Amino acid sequence: MQEKTAHDGTGTSGLPTTGNASGRAKTPRKATITLELDATTARILRSLARTERRTEEAQALYILENTVEALYFGLEPKKLFKRSTGIAPVAEKRSQS
Repeated sequence: MQEKTAHDGTGTSGLPTTGNASGRAKTPRKATITLELDATTARILRSLARTERRTEEAQALYILENTVEALYFGLEPKKLFKRSTGIAPVAEKRSQS
């Protein structure tokens, strides 16, 4: 019986290889959807997407600033997140129950 190797298109287990000889993971493809929208709808959707990105960036920056402040001044972390970030209030509710 002939031993199968990676050189004949199968792995050491005898299963076919994926053809990715370098061993690097393939980068995932981004899905693209094309829609025919009127100018007003397209403008509103672009504006909403920009607002969402800015909101996420602002939340991350707020959390980072408060974490650095807590480390520098020795504050308790749970006192930092009283402002609603969309993330912290859920954690606060869980810790109270």
